Amino acid sequence: MSSPTEILCRFGRPATARVGLAFVVFVVAWPASRYADSAGASAKCRPVLRVSAPSSAPLRNATNIGVRVDGCTAAPILGACSLEKQAGASFSTVSSSPVSNARTCTFAESENTSGKRTFRVRFRGDRSLSESTSALFTISFGNAAPVGGGLSLGLTFLDATVTAAGAHAALPKSAVVYPPGSTITGVTGCPSSSFGQDGRMTLVLDYGGPPTSASVTTTITSSGEGPFTVAPYYLDLNAGQRLQYLGPRSQNGTYDIVVEYGYATASGFPKIEARFVLDRTCPS
Repeated sequence: MSSPTEILCRFGRPATARVGLAFVVFVVAWPASRYADSAGASAKCRPVLRVSAPSSAPLRNATNIGVRVDGCTAAPILGACSLEKQAGASFSTVSSSPVSNARTCTFAESENTSGKRTFRVRFRGDRSLSESTSALFTISFGNAAPVGGGLSLGLTFLDATVTAAGAHAALPKSAVVYPPGSTITGVTGCPSSSFGQDGRMTLVLDYGGPPTSASVTTTITSSGEGPFTVAPYYLDLNAGQRLQYLGPRSQNGTYDIVVEYGYATASGFPKIEARFVLDRTCPS
């Protein structure tokens, strides 16, 4: 009868060595090949940015800036874009926007002082895409030409420290003013607490005529509810800018605003209408 040592040498050791070697090569080589392919694809994929922005824009109005991210394949792009503004020899980040399903990023920029501004947009790549070369563009901000002593409107969101000043309130330089027809999304102007001391919806009136009086009437149509008209506000208008707080309103919906003015100087009471849509996702 053969000894245990003889059985091991004749049958066990060579077979075990062959099986062990084949198993080790299979496990190590497959992931290495997969990661190499992924890295190669990432190195080749360098998206191109295409900016859509006006060459000039009025002051104190939200100017829309669009960026399209053209990738290398039809696969979804999961990165984000950043908007930067030049200050001296450097750039500082103004805001960021995720890439939408349509491969676009959107921004709204506002300026309170005239002049040419240089901006830069960048695509922030995810693990499968490298960052693109940044794109530069300029916008000249300035006052729109006055139109026969007319009135223009905008919407902004301010703190109680500003609105408490009433007719003497001044628009902060950091405030973003949205033009009529704007749809306001994200968390723009969302109150930070239940006390409503910030994110106050405020109408911005820019007037170029003689002193007069005016009324502001707001009609709100929210989801699942019919139109509701708020009692009008009455105010004095002088040439320049005037802010009017629209009350403790924060719900999503359509806001139709009508301003009648010129009571003291004209018959027929000229009026201006503006519509704003709130479709925000405010933290509860």
